[in-house]
Amino acid sequence: MNKYIGKIISQWESSDGNIFNYTYWPSNKRAEVQPDVVLIAVHGLSGSANDFYPLANHLSNKNYVTYAYEMRTQGNDPKVKRRGDLIDWHILISDLKDFCDYVYTLHPEATHILAGESMGAVVTINACSIENYLSHVEGLILFAPVTELDIHFQQWQIYIFRLLTKILPLIKFSPGWFNNSRGRSRRISSDDVYEKYLQQAPYRIKYFTARFYYSLFKMVENCNLAASKINLPVLLLYAGNDIYIKTNKVESFFAHLNSIDKHKQLYPDAFHLLLHDTITPKVLNMVENWIDRLHYSIKGN
Repeated sequence: MNKYIGKIISQWESSDGNIFNYTYWPSNKRAEVQPDVVLIAVHGLSGSANDFYPLANHLSNKNYVTYAYEMRTQGNDPKVKRRGDLIDWHILISDLKDFCDYVYTLHPEATHILAGESMGAVVTINACSIENYLSHVEGLILFAPVTELDIHFQQWQIYIFRLLTKILPLIKFSPGWFNNSRGRSRRISSDDVYEKYLQQAPYRIKYFTARFYYSLFKMVENCNLAASKINLPVLLLYAGNDIYIKTNKVESFFAHLNSIDKHKQLYPDAFHLLLHDTITPKVLNMVENWIDRLHYSIKGN
């Protein structure tokens, strides 16, 4: 068991002049030693940078460091009016690039690996599909990527929703409609304490605008096409009890990945938040071993 490490909260500036917080977890090595691996993490819907602390803490005994930023539009966005609202999903892609570029200036000699959870995974998928966009990123880890919604929209419903985003773009809905959980548990973690915490987390957003959902829908809709353009090594981890996406949909996305070096791992009894589950130790070991292999294969070249 790793000793819990301290975290450092700092700030970075996006290309459009906005300031956002990020959390940095150092390794347990000497502070003056440059890391071998930098993990850049992107949290999910109504999440926070701190969602990655189990992974960051686990990796800290090696010379690996973790950076996770607070996503624009989510509960720790410094502009309160922007929380739960999104005009264009491409701005999230731009923010990711800006943050990756910023972190690279801090550790230019390290192996840089990108990790995304849930909606954050969707952002990373779309960014990594753009040729030479994230030029310093050498691997991609996807935790429970919601690459397809577990709900079917008729064409007329999409038309009505698009119309609604133009007429009443700021009308708000609960994210519950994004999952088809009738007759199924709505749990997203097997940890009862963590489930309870999420219900009252200070960064939790209960309602999102119509145009946020439409932007998210378009970003999710693009995932399979994006997968066909991704050539990076990919590790995909997914759960059998995920209320947001069925396992066959994840596997269909995985098949679309153009990567030669790709690996998927299903945890049949796990829930959506793989980093906060009874099987989390297995997940952490899988990620560590994959990072080790990728780093040493790159270093060897």
